[in-house]
Amino acid sequence: MPRWLIFFMIISAFEFLQIFLILTIRWVVTNRTKVMWLIYTFILIFSHLLLYLGINRLYPWSFTVFVMYLTLLWMYFLSSVVVIVLYKVSGSKYPLLFKSLLPIGYFALLGYAWYNAHYPAVRNYNIQLNKPLASPIKILVAADLHLDYMVGNRAIRQLVALNQQLKPDLILLPGDIINDDASVYFKYQMEDDLKQLSAPLGVYASLGNHEFYGLLEENLQAIAKANITLLRDQAVVIEDRFILVGREDQTNPYRKSLRQILKNYNTSLPIIVMDHRPYLDEATKANIDIQVSGHTHNGQMFPMNYIVGSMYELAYGYKQKDNSHFFTTSGWGFWGSPFRLGSQREVFLITVTGKN
Repeated sequence: MPRWLIFFMIISAFEFLQIFLILTIRWVVTNRTKVMWLIYTFILIFSHLLLYLGINRLYPWSFTVFVMYLTLLWMYFLSSVVVIVLYKVSGSKYPLLFKSLLPIGYFALLGYAWYNAHYPAVRNYNIQLNKPLASPIKILVAADLHLDYMVGNRAIRQLVALNQQLKPDLILLPGDIINDDASVYFKYQMEDDLKQLSAPLGVYASLGNHEFYGLLEENLQAIAKANITLLRDQAVVIEDRFILVGREDQTNPYRKSLRQILKNYNTSLPIIVMDHRPYLDEATKANIDIQVSGHTHNGQMFPMNYIVGSMYELAYGYKQKDNSHFFTTSGWGFWGSPFRLGSQREVFLITVTGKN
């Protein structure tokens, strides 16, 4: 999708939501005094100031604040539409009741979206490979941590506690561990909490697009200080049982193909791949056994889950193609605003057995 079209859609949605907000306020507050007109004027000036700061990224926080405001407007729109439709269906009776429901519905939706973004689900999968495997492997997948000032030490400790409860054999973090800039990560010493993640077969990661958006070398140091093994277009053989591959994100123009990475390995062993973005064709052709991905956040905010669903063959969940098993998780952190609607903070727990 061209950038100009994305920009046009964002601006159009923003202006529409602003008008909707003012119209619903006028419906609730029938007073037409100068004070109300001053409030409308303030809303328009304030919101367009946020728009200007956000689009031009004049401050490190300005784009995030704009996205947050846009998200709040969107959830207000969703909750208000439900109330207004119910009001019309009722024959426009009890206007005071339905006007009271506007803020109640809005804050209820905010609370639900906040809960989804901060309290995790565990998605369990059981698969059997078409290759021998001496004993089952239990894999914990947590993508898209997006560690920064909104997803910080508390979120890491929550993941560590969940890992201790689930006791996986292997932990995989397929990209976007750092949200652009590692300065907040280092300021709050997040590596001390992140290094508490442990599993018998190790903790491994690959890079996502957001590690490349910031200072890459600092982001690499941040991951290394947490005692996480980062695979950059590299493969390792773990206990002679399976091959683990970590791919560079497609942001890197020099990313290798799977065949290049695996050319010196015994591919009769099961092959597990971490690839941040859920593209399936190359992995299917290379006959890999498992690929774990993230990136999409399952849209994070309704109806983006349907939009990303049209962009990727597997925007979320599990799919088998031939002998290859693919997983795309909605991730642990969030981007832009601390809300999720139509998706939830989660980990995948994948139990893998062989054909023997």
